[in-house]
Amino acid sequence: MNGNNFMSAVLRSPLHGLLSKGMMLITVTGRRTGRQYTTPVGYYQ
Repeated sequence: MNGNNFMSAVLRSPLHGLLSKGMMLITVTGRRTGRQYTTPVGYYQ
């Protein structure tokens, strides 16, 4: 499990409160395949 998969799993779990400040998931769908790709990203307001 790489870092992105770990962060995605944590952000989707009930424990997301520990990391959800400043983190979110970006999901895009491939144009040809229709496959979804999700990447955790940090943000600052």
